[in-house]
Amino acid sequence: TWTARTAPANQWQSVTYGDGLFVAVARTGDKNQVMTSEDGINWTLSSTPAFQVDGVDESIPWLSVSYGNGLFVAVAENGEDRVMTSPDGINWTLRAAAANHNWNSVTFGGGYFVAVASTNGIDDQVMISGCPPEPETPDPEPQDPDLEGPDFRPDFSIPLLNPYPSLPNTL
Repeated sequence: TWTARTAPANQWQSVTYGDGLFVAVARTGDKNQVMTSEDGINWTLSSTPAFQVDGVDESIPWLSVSYGNGLFVAVAENGEDRVMTSPDGINWTLRAAAANHNWNSVTFGGGYFVAVASTNGIDDQVMISGCPPEPETPDPEPQDPDLEGPDFRPDFSIPLLNPYPSLPNTL
């Protein structure tokens, strides 16, 4: 059963939970586009960083938020600084996105944040936080020099317990 709760009149887009706190982000809200709650019932607005257009602060349309590794991360629509991060869900810092796209979803897994965009005709529509390490290539097993070369023929015979002594006891 779902119960409706009151929230500020913003266009809320995404909610996540981490470190004992629900955090939601909104597309609109006059720079008050984050709300937090410890219980999911009582919500508190928080201010978000703004960007300047002709000397005027403008709100950024935040579309998705995720939590991982002690950090909340949100992504937004077109623009240069379309990532924001917060260690507590309340105080936010703008970060540069990998590209100027419509970043519409972010998640955390495997130690990294991954975001996807919906910008048509562009190849780089995925960004990942940091650089994941390349998969390790295992060292090759050391080879016995007696088991190499054109004269090597492995013995595939398998000894068997043979109840019939007149039959061979290997396969």
